[in-house]
Amino acid sequence: MHENDLMTKSDEWIEKEKVHDWRTFIEFLKVLSQEEAEANKLLAENPDENKYSSIHGWENDGISDYLEAISRCLEDGGWFNDSKQLDWKQLAEIFYMGKIYE
Repeated sequence: MHENDLMTKSDEWIEKEKVHDWRTFIEFLKVLSQEEAEANKLLAENPDENKYSSIHGWENDGISDYLEAISRCLEDGGWFNDSKQLDWKQLAEIFYMGKIYE
């Protein structure tokens, strides 16, 4: 199995529903940040090997692509509805979708 096929920390946080308040949401954001930084480092170290595959599940390059993916995911409506109040878990899921949504 290739390293990219393994479950990442952010995958675990979402799957195990670890985000439930503002403190755990902050920790989740730190996990996402660390994963993205490591993915960028691996891509820079070996661009030919990683050129056409996501690293740690990251499908989007840079903050603009990431935020665009979040907005497209929300507009598509398949993941989240127009809820008047989001809980911390849902907010974490929205940021997570920016990582994987193409």
